[in-house]
Amino acid sequence: MMTREQRAGLARLMLRWPEGRAALRLKGASDLIMLELCAGYERACDAATYWSKSNSPGAISIADEYRDIDSKSEVEFRERANMASLTTATLYIERSLPKAVFVTLLLKPAPLRVP
Repeated sequence: MMTREQRAGLARLMLRWPEGRAALRLKGASDLIMLELCAGYERACDAATYWSKSNSPGAISIADEYRDIDSKSEVEFRERANMASLTTATLYIERSLPKAVFVTLLLKPAPLRVP
């Protein structure tokens, strides 16, 4: 079960990257590390918002640091989600079956060849 921060971080990512929602959902449903990263992403986004509104000395640079973390995290999420879409195929089968059946096949990537 996802925590509030994990759900919020995943939802925020899906809003930022709408074309990758399916891959993010897939990865979020099966990758515990991804969920922890989502929670951290949510905390960093909240911190960036907090510091961008603060009048404290140095608040602008702190907010910029959190925004930088957010941007780097988004790149990491896209890479992780893209790997999920490359290694997993979902087939929808609905022939004579009474209910729709979802079959997930894990595809093995080609072995890495080192010269």
